[in-house]
Amino acid sequence: MTMMTLIVALPKLHPPSCARDQALLNQCQGPTGRQFGVLALALGFLSIGTGGIRPCSLPFGVDQFDPTTDEGRKGISSFFNWYYTTFTVIMLVAITLVVYIQDSVSWVWGFGIPTALMASSIVLFFVGTKMYIYVKPEGSVFSGVAQTLVAAYKKRNIEVEKTMIKEMLYDPPTTKGSSTYEVPKLPLTNRLRYLNKAAIILDGEINPDGSRVSYWNLASIQQVEEVKCLIKVIPIVASGVLCFTAIVQQWTFTVSQALKMDRHLGIVFSILSMIVAGIVEKKRRDSATYHNRPDGLAPISVMWLAPQLILMAFAEAFNVLGQLEFYYKEFPDNMKSIGNAMFFVTAGCANYVSSALVTTVHKVTGKHGRLDWLTADINAGRVDYFYYVIAGLGVLNLGYYLLVASQYRYRENIQDIEEESKLDI
Repeated sequence: MTMMTLIVALPKLHPPSCARDQALLNQCQGPTGRQFGVLALALGFLSIGTGGIRPCSLPFGVDQFDPTTDEGRKGISSFFNWYYTTFTVIMLVAITLVVYIQDSVSWVWGFGIPTALMASSIVLFFVGTKMYIYVKPEGSVFSGVAQTLVAAYKKRNIEVEKTMIKEMLYDPPTTKGSSTYEVPKLPLTNRLRYLNKAAIILDGEINPDGSRVSYWNLASIQQVEEVKCLIKVIPIVASGVLCFTAIVQQWTFTVSQALKMDRHLGIVFSILSMIVAGIVEKKRRDSATYHNRPDGLAPISVMWLAPQLILMAFAEAFNVLGQLEFYYKEFPDNMKSIGNAMFFVTAGCANYVSSALVTTVHKVTGKHGRLDWLTADINAGRVDYFYYVIAGLGVLNLGYYLLVASQYRYRENIQDIEEESKLDI
């Protein structure tokens, strides 16, 4: 954040300003290699910092409560409520007040204020250091996943039936996930039972004290089931990418639309008017073309964008809260951070898909000397067609989601565990 503030504050770190006439004639001076490198480095630091904070903040907060007591469960519920409330309020401030400051006051202040708030939050976090409950790390989850996959591959030639004797599988005692409670064990399931081979105990794989001789030859039942949880949610994760792609595009081209409209907020429209983003864009474009003003503005209120943003807000609310709750419930206690990270992986992949989609549309629709749909002059482009393409992809994605969701089995609903079974080797 400090680097982002310096980039907008120091003239040497950003290209010179460009007038509208220069932009229309493509005479604006772009960034130098050094300027672009500094920006990329700042965004890289921002990504690393975000990746370290977002997936861990929610599980760290939950770790402060004991879920085995009524008081602890109430505390967790209250924490979730406060977490989402503050997150929503902060997002509202970020996309209104901060954007207003950047647009109307100063870009330096627009970046400097969040930077100062971030520094204050770091100080506030360390002030409470002595009060926190810390969960001691028990090794990398990813190394456990790799060890399970390697052990299963090494034992791939072992023939097993659908059921097996649990005593022939490695199942060490549970460990404490925090200072107050033990991590609940995951029951052995027959889904993806190829992975169960990793837990089969062969001669020479167990030490006299019951520990494993090699972590790469033998995995515990807990590790096997954790890998299954990770594999099971991958199709669900993929289904969320296109939804976030639509959200990303709303925040991309909606800004371009708003800049070409009357931004005085004094006209009120019913939120019940279900106007699709593409229809609104066609109305705006037709108005701009008809009036043909020198500044390219369409004399219609920016509030025409409200219906599509309201609908997207509903989509984001259902998607975000649903995914976070889904990952939190489906992942074991010691993989909560991974579960939260899955949500942000989905959002990150959506940005890559969005970039690829924009690039493809540029190349496909800009052939034979024609302006592409997403040309810099939004009045000459066809952003409405682009919205329809995203909507069509969304319909296909909905079908895919319904398919994978119908096949998914929730962790608490698994009933195919047999207490007495046999193993054939």
